[in-house]
Amino acid sequence: MITIPTFVLTMAAAGFFGYYILGLNVMQSAIVGSILGGTSSAVVVPIMKNLKIGNLPFTVLFMESAITDVLAIVVTFSLINALTIGHLKTGLILGNILSTLIVSTIFGVGGGAIWSVLLSKIREFPNNLFSTVAFIFIVYGITEFFGFNGAISALAFGITLSNMHKMPEETPGVLNKFTFARLKSSEKLFFQELVFLLKIFFFVYLGLSINFSQLRNMMYGLLVTVVIFLFRMLVVKFFLPKKINIRDASTIAVMVPKGLAAAVLATLPFELGLINDIAAQNFVYSVILFSIVLNALLITFLELPSPIKKFYYLFFSNFHKVPQETEASKKK
Repeated sequence: MITIPTFVLTMAAAGFFGYYILGLNVMQSAIVGSILGGTSSAVVVPIMKNLKIGNLPFTVLFMESAITDVLAIVVTFSLINALTIGHLKTGLILGNILSTLIVSTIFGVGGGAIWSVLLSKIREFPNNLFSTVAFIFIVYGITEFFGFNGAISALAFGITLSNMHKMPEETPGVLNKFTFARLKSSEKLFFQELVFLLKIFFFVYLGLSINFSQLRNMMYGLLVTVVIFLFRMLVVKFFLPKKINIRDASTIAVMVPKGLAAAVLATLPFELGLINDIAAQNFVYSVILFSIVLNALLITFLELPSPIKKFYYLFFSNFHKVPQETEASKKK
């Protein structure tokens, strides 16, 4: 619904600044734009869990953060390859995106089903808490070895592992012969601690990467970030189903933080010598930083009585009213 329009408009905004402000050529600007096209699941998911939003908005944001990582990776690598060989094949890019999504999901679902069967046996061994993580690394590595996206396979693995035990007993075929285990609460808590550690290392890496001596490029990054958030508002207003309430629509509109995928991809063109201007890299890191900060601030303002909340609610007035607010307005 909103994934592709957000990615395209973000890519266009960042690419425009890369071309006209940073002095990059068209292909280099497109690479910078594709790097910043995705949203960060490391930032989006924890915030969503602490907000009371509906199931549909939660699913939209969760899937968007996963899919846009794939888009950013595939499009960036395709553009880097095009810049290297001297021509761009649009059909090849679209084919790579579809094949990556489908095959990576197959690897993840297959791995999740296999591990769900083996998990009850693995628990009979001592010190098995890290075994699930180790198996995820195996699935991730195999997927990457064949040229697909390990992150999508890991996502499919998690979804499969947490839902295989819910399959009805009358399921026909071979699956009916197996008993599927589920993760224990202690194992889920262990994963939460690992995610917390990874987020800490990500923000440390981001802080180390930003060069504050280039304040002009940082200001450009702030300006692009504001433009991206404005584009996001338009995308949500025109592409999101109107059955979603106004509060959830406003929340979705501010959920465009950039993250780990963008930070890692930002190093590739410079390591390969395709973009030699360090200002462009600092520009990318600035957008990542400011998008996370602005996302956190806007979420806070939307949860409080504030002019920003009134502005967003007015802009998204064509969406359903929040039930509590509807009752309050009737009393008035």
